[in-house]
Amino acid sequence: MLHKRIVVLILMATAIIAVALAGCTTPTPTPSPTATPTPAPTATPAPTAAPTGTSTLTIKGKVAHQLDLTTSTLSGYEQKTITVLGKDNVSQTYTGVSYNKLLDDAAPTGDAATVKMTGSDGYSNSIALSKIRAQPDAIIAINADGSLKSVIPNESKGAWVGNLVTIELE
Repeated sequence: MLHKRIVVLILMATAIIAVALAGCTTPTPTPSPTATPTPAPTATPAPTAAPTGTSTLTIKGKVAHQLDLTTSTLSGYEQKTITVLGKDNVSQTYTGVSYNKLLDDAAPTGDAATVKMTGSDGYSNSIALSKIRAQPDAIIAINADGSLKSVIPNESKGAWVGNLVTIELE
């Protein structure tokens, strides 16, 4: 009888450990970019806290090279820090990748005129490609939580799409 109890206890302990270990290992898929971005060769990124999460940004549409970029890939680009007036006219500092550098890597086709930005919540806003090209300080900011945000100085805050997941050139 004692022998059966020991066997049952060992089986229960093994089952509990197996369940606990199964919850500890969740593989994270790593999407491959469809085009290889070219980070600045000797750039030193501005000191920032490492993002805690991962987002993927797809740049598609009227481009020669569709880009699928993770937060990690974007962190490999030269980082730019800007300070702008944000919500309620409060000065805010953002760090991220030059919007124009990402557009250069995607290589918009000659008939691309509009940039449509869409967030993970479905919010989207469109802006003329020429307006972004005219803003050397426009960036895709990498937030501390790993989410992405378009920050386009001198444009309405409605053009600043948070939780950015897609940029489509139309």
